[in-house]
Amino acid sequence: MTRLKLFVDEWPLVDQRMWAAFLVTGNPLDGPGAFSHLRASTIREREVGYGRWLAWLTEADPSALEEPSIERATAGRVTAWMGSLATLAPYTRVMRLNTLISVIGAADPAAELSVLKRIRQVHHAKALGNHGQRKVGRILSSDVLLQAGLDYAGSYADAAKSAFERARRLRDGTLLAFLSLLPIRRRSLLGLELGQSVLVTSAGIKIDLSEAMMKSGVAWEAMVPEPVESLLRRYLSDARPFLINRATTPHDQLWVTDTGRPFSYSYLGRRIPELTEFMTGIRVPPHFFRDAAATTLARESPEAARLIGPLLAHSSFRSAERHYNHARCIEAGAHYGDVVEALRKAN
Repeated sequence: MTRLKLFVDEWPLVDQRMWAAFLVTGNPLDGPGAFSHLRASTIREREVGYGRWLAWLTEADPSALEEPSIERATAGRVTAWMGSLATLAPYTRVMRLNTLISVIGAADPAAELSVLKRIRQVHHAKALGNHGQRKVGRILSSDVLLQAGLDYAGSYADAAKSAFERARRLRDGTLLAFLSLLPIRRRSLLGLELGQSVLVTSAGIKIDLSEAMMKSGVAWEAMVPEPVESLLRRYLSDARPFLINRATTPHDQLWVTDTGRPFSYSYLGRRIPELTEFMTGIRVPPHFFRDAAATTLARESPEAARLIGPLLAHSSFRSAERHYNHARCIEAGAHYGDVVEALRKAN
């Protein structure tokens, strides 16, 4: 049976030693390993990705495993590997190759990677073309997504025949409405925790994302705008307590499943498209809410378009831009909420 990936303890010894060196935290005599500064999730992604490369070599060209790690990645082998991944989405293939390049570059910063990067450019160009096609007809206006959430949590929830179904619909509608006005990334959305990143006071509800919760590594915060604030308070007072009572272990995560457990990455990825298809007839994955926000602001005015970066937490790592974007997050969120609410009421 063809293996999809090899676990670290199945890798050739030279690769196991290389990987261990990547993770060394450092000491006064030796510097830190190339991956020691990365988040655990990122390290795991690269470990799995490199394990997939080794698994393919094991099947397609086992003699390559006897060569040094860096020398295995010839143009011919990498091209053949990419060809074997033809059934995967184009961006997935690019990510697989990115992982291989990052590992080789970490193992030898002086390694010649121009050939591999040219192969990546070819696949990236294909992915860009396909990515645009995937989005055709699926980027709805944010006011449409907001209204879908309000309707689902409102009249549709009120029509439920049981307390459980009412709580479930209130949760799902609140989730849609929340994401329409605060289009944070899926990992950040799942990490929201009461008392930590969700701060509820009589004056308002603030979302406070730490550096560790952000892809950019830059802290981000925003006040939850109306009408989502009122809906979120209703979810917190009615639906969440009902659902959390079904859990075997209590927790403080904001979003809870039908059994009271925290939402998982895969569950959220399935549930959001199901809800949007039910309410609008179009399956909209979580990440497309960010495209919706950018499109909505860009269409509003040039001034509104300038708030796309702060709203979506796009930031370079230059200090000046970091502080500038952080300071404008709340302004961007408030203005975006006003824009979407005005569009919703006009329709």
